[in-house]
Amino acid sequence: MGTTASGTLPQTNEQHSGWVAVVGLLALVGLGGYALYRKLRA
Repeated sequence: MGTTASGTLPQTNEQHSGWVAVVGLLALVGLGGYALYRKLRA
């Protein structure tokens, strides 16, 4: 599984990494928005 990283990635791995990227981005945006909201409310 790790050897395929140098060549073309399998579709399942590609979809998984994309999903993780989206979730990570949403988490960052959510945390940033929450911090900004608390700052504005305080």
